Amino acid sequence: MGDSYENEYETILRLMKGIKIMMNFTNKNNNKNKGENTMNNTYEGNNTKQDYNIKDIINVIGQTTQIVQSTSESTSVMMIELNNQKKILGGLTTTITDICSGIGNLTDRMSNIELSEEITTSQNENIQRSVKRRLFEILNGDEVEVKKYYKIFAQRLYSSARKNAGMGSSLARTRKRDYQRVLDYVEAWTPSNGCSGLKAEADSKAVARLIAKQQGYDC
Repeated sequence: MGDSYENEYETILRLMKGIKIMMNFTNKNNNKNKGENTMNNTYEGNNTKQDYNIKDIINVIGQTTQIVQSTSESTSVMMIELNNQKKILGGLTTTITDICSGIGNLTDRMSNIELSEEITTSQNENIQRSVKRRLFEILNGDEVEVKKYYKIFAQRLYSSARKNAGMGSSLARTRKRDYQRVLDYVEAWTPSNGCSGLKAEADSKAVARLIAKQQGYDC
């Protein structure tokens, strides 16, 4: 046996003895004698057999070292590749986010353009029906009062809606964005000076017109 193999043999024997001591120390069942016999049997025998076992162990250790080294190198390559893929995916994620943001902005712009358009004929008619229904409710559906006050009530309602609810200079010029607000306002409207106050105002104007006509003025 060469010096190197003898050194390896002695080193391994020391390691095995150390392992044996640790095993015996942690053995809770006091199986010390059996462990020693087994260990002695394993390492007793002729020199040829011991040389053969040590060579096998050294070869296995060498092969294992190569495998570990190769695996480590492969793992490093894989980690580098994974990091590269991560960077690529990060770039793709950023690109997709930018695209989604651009689509969202475009959608918002299109919505703003649409909402800036004038209301449709159908929406115009809906508001007119709501106005008529609200005025009939305020005047209690009384035909005489409707004849007397409908016009002034309607004028005051439209004027108030233009001022407070975004109605256009004419009903048809109302923007789509203000359609629902106008509709809600009409359905809840009451004269600022109350129904009785607006009726009294209308009566006073009617009397003034009558007197003016009687005096020959064109009213």
